Amino acid sequence: MTSYRTCNSQDRPALCRLWYRVFGDEEAWVERFLTNIPSLVSRGAFADSRLVSALHLIPCRLMGGEVPLSGYYLYAAATEPSYRAQGLMANLLRNTAESCRAQLDFICLYPAEESLYAYYARFGYLPLFGRAHYSVSPMPVRRFAEAGSWKKTSEGAFFGKYISFDEKVYAFLLREDPESAVFPMQGADGCFLLPMENAAQLGGDFTEEKGGMLLPLSEQAKKLTAPLYLGLTME
Repeated sequence: MTSYRTCNSQDRPALCRLWYRVFGDEEAWVERFLTNIPSLVSRGAFADSRLVSALHLIPCRLMGGEVPLSGYYLYAAATEPSYRAQGLMANLLRNTAESCRAQLDFICLYPAEESLYAYYARFGYLPLFGRAHYSVSPMPVRRFAEAGSWKKTSEGAFFGKYISFDEKVYAFLLREDPESAVFPMQGADGCFLLPMENAAQLGGDFTEEKGGMLLPLSEQAKKLTAPLYLGLTME
């Protein structure tokens, strides 16, 4: 028998083990992630009370409109290898969307592979996010030692509508890897996806690529159109 629910503190060891088996990250790192991301929600599929599939929801807001929209960034969706191709993740995605529909405006994500765009489209996710990549050698960057200034600079560089994360998300990433808090003086690298109105005049190599996807849950979110922008992809 399979059940779907929000995970609790007793599920924490199983979440860490599943993450390690699928993604290879050390369980100690996963434990820190689960502990330090503010208001994180983990949902799982349980086969005979055993966690076999899970995903994680990071609170975020869509900024740039008349009012902010509230949502989740879906991250690290994983299924135990021996339980794959049984529809568990599909059911978990549907169950999660239904559980969020009354309280939130959207769920967004960034597909880790090209094939996943078609997969998530099956569940109503739309490719509304733009991804702008700018490279020039050498790339002039700023480095940050404090999460607040990192967040302010990166999110402040967007025009249009963009996803905003809690400062504690930036703080967690900064503690885990101090070298991650960099910001290109011009354009975007693999983490910060900046549209640039004057990109053509800056020189270097500028390309527009596929970005993230968004599942609209509210009537306001159903009116959204591309391009939207992600600040952090968490990849």
